[in-house]
Amino acid sequence: MDEMLKRIFDELALMRERMATKDDIAAMNKRIGHIEQTMATKDDIASIEQRMATKDDIAAMDKRIEHIEQTMATKDDIASIEQRMATKDDIAAMDKRIGHIEQTMA
Repeated sequence: MDEMLKRIFDELALMRERMATKDDIAAMNKRIGHIEQTMATKDDIASIEQRMATKDDIAAMDKRIEHIEQTMATKDDIASIEQRMATKDDIAAMDKRIGHIEQTMA
């Protein structure tokens, strides 16, 4: 029986050395609280992933913009066309001149 008691006390002593104290637990709780306040959760990351564009999204957008730049006319293109194209007034004046020429030649 004495041997059994000695063994129990030795085991208890060993457990006391390895067990956390209330101060240890309080310090751990403080660290855990700090981690919970400063670290992102899986839900936070999932929310960010839903709202943020990926590199693939940016590449697709860049491709669309490049296509638009290649197919759309610029203001300079429009100005150049306007300088080369006749207006309705120009056509009406030319029609009038042609009509006058036709009358005088007949």
